[in-house]
Amino acid sequence: MVDALEKHDGVDVLTAPEITTESDRPCQVQAIDITNMVSGGPGGFANQPLPMGQVMDIVPHVSADRRSIKLTITGSVTEFVGYEDPATVTNRSGKRLPKGWAIPHLRLRQFTATVSVPDAQTLVLGSSPVP
Repeated sequence: MVDALEKHDGVDVLTAPEITTESDRPCQVQAIDITNMVSGGPGGFANQPLPMGQVMDIVPHVSADRRSIKLTITGSVTEFVGYEDPATVTNRSGKRLPKGWAIPHLRLRQFTATVSVPDAQTLVLGSSPVP
C-alpha cells in the first residue's frame, strides 16, 4: 500500500509505522526530530531542545464481532516556522521588544478522528501541504 502511494506525484510518505497493542489500550506513535531552539535577548540567550514533527495518540477497540477495529486518534504536528520580528511582539507590559531578540515562531496543527477499519485493511492518514 505504502509503495503504491509513493509512486504518485506529490505524495511524500512521512512515516509508515506498525503497532501491536491490546484492545482499549492507548498507544503513541512519534515521528519527531529534536531541534535546539535559541530564544532570548541581549540579557541572555537560552538553547532549548524541542520536539518537532508528528505525534499520534491512538486507542483501538476491537468490535464485538471481531471484524473491525474502531480507532480513536488524536494527532499533532509541530513545526518551526522561523523567528518573529521583535518589533512586532510586545512584552507583558505591552511594550515592543527591542532589536536583537530571538523569538521562535512555532506552528501546531491538531486533529481528532474516530474511524472503523475492517479486519486486514490499512488506514492511511494524509493532509495537504501547509504553506
